[in-house]
Amino acid sequence: MLLAIVFSLLAGISEGVMDYLQFHYNGLNDYFNPDYSWRNKWKDGIPEKGERFWQSSRGLVFLTDGWHLMKFIRNLFIMFAIGCILLTLGFTFLKAVLIVALLRLAYGIGFYLGYE
Repeated sequence: MLLAIVFSLLAGISEGVMDYLQFHYNGLNDYFNPDYSWRNKWKDGIPEKGERFWQSSRGLVFLTDGWHLMKFIRNLFIMFAIGCILLTLGFTFLKAVLIVALLRLAYGIGFYLGYE
């Protein structure tokens, strides 16, 4: 259970960094600057030219900028925390992994439905 708490703490830190980047960032690094980092998804920073690399605007978007990296880390730690809780409740490792995978899939589908 302690590990689930640590993962939740790390998820919260990641979300705090996301909000800092979105609302208070004042640095010069384009990877973390939300005013510019969105361009990292696209060839030469131009959406009309297509993705910079395969899935750079979707599944691998967390590799393109700091905000999406922090979102990926937040979601990962939340899933780890859920997995830890399931293990604490007596689920087998395989069953816990399958449940977490199913939850992540449902989350992804929900995000897609809400975003698209």
